[in-house]
Amino acid sequence: MKVLLLARSTLYTQPGGDTVQIVETTKALNAARIESDIFLKGESIPFMRYDIVHFFNLGRPADILPYLPQIRVPIVVSTIFVEYDKSRFQNLIEYVKTIGRWMNGSDSYPGWLYIQMRHKKAVQLVIDRAKYLITTTPKEAKRLKANWTIDKTPRTIPLGLNELYHKKHKPQEKKGALVVGRLESLKNQKAAILVSNDLKLPLKVIGNPARNQPKYAEECKKLAGESVSFLSFMETEELISEYRKAEFLILPSQFETFGLVALEAWSQGCKLVLSKNIESYDFFKDKAIFFDPNDKNDLIRALDIAKNSASSPPSKSELESLSWSTIVNEVERIYEAC
Repeated sequence: MKVLLLARSTLYTQPGGDTVQIVETTKALNAARIESDIFLKGESIPFMRYDIVHFFNLGRPADILPYLPQIRVPIVVSTIFVEYDKSRFQNLIEYVKTIGRWMNGSDSYPGWLYIQMRHKKAVQLVIDRAKYLITTTPKEAKRLKANWTIDKTPRTIPLGLNELYHKKHKPQEKKGALVVGRLESLKNQKAAILVSNDLKLPLKVIGNPARNQPKYAEECKKLAGESVSFLSFMETEELISEYRKAEFLILPSQFETFGLVALEAWSQGCKLVLSKNIESYDFFKDKAIFFDPNDKNDLIRALDIAKNSASSPPSKSELESLSWSTIVNEVERIYEAC
């Protein structure tokens, strides 16, 4: 079996959680002797060489739409379906954003078909063409059913951990907090920065500015006091080192699907202080303190509770269940069912 994994053109230049998901999925598939290759939107792709096309990010239908006439094999879609706006104008906003990224040079041409169909019809077409849809949480699957016409039951498969997160390490003193993710309004780094200023809590904000929101990154840096430092996107080994040094992982997002950084930080002994808007609440409910991302005092309360609580890192069996090799076993079953 040969699998083609199709992703956005900016997968490596603007890395995010989907970058980790796609790269780690591909590595685990190849380790399981399932030949897999990543292609980016805009590249010339030899679809005839593959048995499955696995597309990532349903919210970006323009990344697969131009290729649909060429694809003659089953399509699997990992939806990564983020709701940036819950108003009735959501699809119009996403359409304008897609065109805007092309116009300002931060993304490739979305294609005439997308421009003509617009966002809502384009997403529905991708859903209709997909053999299987994969979500990371049951809540994501529920939102898909509420927003789109779906005649197939989405399969829910959580995210996994790179093998480096499984390695034993010597305990070390843990201080301060981390916020990890691309600097954009949805990630809401400002909330953690304001609380860090008030509490004089050492805070490292790790991630690159989103290309389409440069002003947000500037605002974050202007707000930041002496206790806040900014670091660019880190590769796995560097990030693990930061997790091992930090006492807290703050995830202040206005919206998150699974929240991979919370999983990573938990594996390295960080205390989790998570936005109540994370959709993997059921997974983390006994591992984290939750707060309202729009209430500064509630974040302060959550940090105080976490400060006086013991950390609860995963057991060996929990870590094994979260390896990418285990996760990919579930993905492989879906491929075989195609």
